Amino acid sequence: MPAPTTPTTSTTLVELFEERTGGSIGQLGGFGNPHSDDDFRRVLYFHRHGHPNAQWCDHFHSREEYLASVTPAQRADPRRHGEEFDWIFDTADAIASEAARWRLLLRIDSNHAMRLNLMDWDPIYFYAPADEIESGRIEHVEAMVTQG
Repeated sequence: MPAPTTPTTSTTLVELFEERTGGSIGQLGGFGNPHSDDDFRRVLYFHRHGHPNAQWCDHFHSREEYLASVTPAQRADPRRHGEEFDWIFDTADAIASEAARWRLLLRIDSNHAMRLNLMDWDPIYFYAPADEIESGRIEHVEAMVTQG
């Protein structure tokens, strides 16, 4: 494996993304949340649009799939069939489109050897729009953690 490039002021973000290095304590690019079914790109959209609790309802691919999974009594329970489910289904195309724009920019993990303990050893994930990452001119970054 070639030696890692030392970033300079002329090194582009795209060049850094193309290079693969081993032994990292974090992650540059890639999939941001391998330990759960939550798609953090969707969760960011939920928060941006005033529906932070939608994360806990985001487990069905369609209204029909959701309705088939619950009994009539459960459907009558507002905790099981609330506004968050309806909002997710009603805005599904917008959620999918916006979530698809964002990519993991940087993941920082806790590291015992460095005495770096982040939020009970959970990582911090930083996302940016894919087109900004590709252009090397990042103007919008959002961070996500797995702690409540």
